[in-house]
Amino acid sequence: MNKNGNVQIGRSRILYLKNNNPAFYREEALIGWRKYAKLLPKNELAKTPQALALMRLGRQSAERERISENSSNLPTSLLTIPVS
Repeated sequence: MNKNGNVQIGRSRILYLKNNNPAFYREEALIGWRKYAKLLPKNELAKTPQALALMRLGRQSAERERISENSSNLPTSLLTIPVS
């Protein structure tokens, strides 16, 4: 047992909880979650994958709208292709 109260068994650890029931977890899983969590802002960690997908779709549609808005502001002489 180390100074944190954890017991290392191979690549798994046992954490002792307050009620003395052991909880097992795999280090690889936690490392994967840490990498994923670093990519997100802190307030996004509580959101479900479905909510994240909807946010992504919203950003994509806003980008499309911005692009179409910019192209509609161009002069028509730039939008037409001269035929030689």
